[in-house]
Amino acid sequence: MRKRSTSEASPARVNSGPPSSPAAEVIGATLRRGAISSLETTAGSFEADWFLNATNAWATRFSALVGGMHLDVKPLKRYLYRITPTHAILDSLAWDELPMTVFGAGIGRGAFARPVFRRTDTARLLIGRAA
Repeated sequence: MRKRSTSEASPARVNSGPPSSPAAEVIGATLRRGAISSLETTAGSFEADWFLNATNAWATRFSALVGGMHLDVKPLKRYLYRITPTHAILDSLAWDELPMTVFGAGIGRGAFARPVFRRTDTARLLIGRAA
């Protein structure tokens, strides 16, 4: 068993409760047989068989800090646009059934379109692209 502590400010938080409960900052990890067996946090230690690194653009740095596996995650600038039609194109049920469409344009470039409809909202088209 080997303990690792993060020497820099950690981008990771642990939340084991409901969404309204406050998250705790990760300050270290315990490794067993080359895998993380527990995370040390400002709220105590959390043991688990698996840990999910959901730190997004910080995933590579955070994984290295706690002794996790090498991750080749690189941040990418993205743009999101919401388009609201001026008049109904389809009824809400048909709109909701439209698929998400991904347009590939090479490594590091691409776009997607996804219809969005919420009962309290109007029909919108969400368009995203990476630059």
